[in-house]
Amino acid sequence: MANIYLIGDSLTHDYNYNCYPQCGMGEIIRHYAKDDVKVLNYAHYGLSTKGFLAQGRFEPIRNALMKNDLLIIILGTNDEVIDNPLKYTSKDKEYLENIDVFCSEAINKGAIPIVVSSPCKRAFINGIIQNVHNGYPEALISHAVKKGYMYVDLHTLSMELYQQLGEDKTKEFHLIYKKNEYSRYPDGVNDNTHYNYLGAKSITELLLNDLKQNFKDYNLYFEY
Repeated sequence: MANIYLIGDSLTHDYNYNCYPQCGMGEIIRHYAKDDVKVLNYAHYGLSTKGFLAQGRFEPIRNALMKNDLLIIILGTNDEVIDNPLKYTSKDKEYLENIDVFCSEAINKGAIPIVVSSPCKRAFINGIIQNVHNGYPEALISHAVKKGYMYVDLHTLSMELYQQLGEDKTKEFHLIYKKNEYSRYPDGVNDNTHYNYLGAKSITELLLNDLKQNFKDYNLYFEY
């Protein structure tokens, strides 16, 4: 049976018990994969498309991809970090060129690439969720449409969900805890980017619901 390969950053990374209560989308995707489908998560915190390629992290995927495998690509947040030359890519050139490397290799192997725009951050002003990703999600989705890649606009889907739930309710998705609430955060934490289990589950389910509607072979890979 086909495998699912994940390319991503800290939002998709697999976290061990030492990192509790932090959770990544890769862990949730694994829960919903069919029993005969193996999920291989190559996501790693801090990575952009440039870092993923420069560190050789795509090579084992490139070598292993086979016909009908899925390659799910959720990168973009760290590509925006303009003051870090090891991460930064221009949204209208290098970022999209790197996405093409991933997708073209998958297609050449008979695998199916799925590009996913970065989910929104929990950034509200006067009760309105803000788009703080500097045009990268929009550039990615426009490029995917142009190139004919399968895609999920998780950025738009997550913004809609956050606006629906509101500023207070969405705190429950993130690493927002009081002092000594968790031993990992003795001084408390106010992280509006990264997820706990509820957040990772909720955002991943947005992704899977969209795939379920738009990917005709969805039921070969997932049970959700």
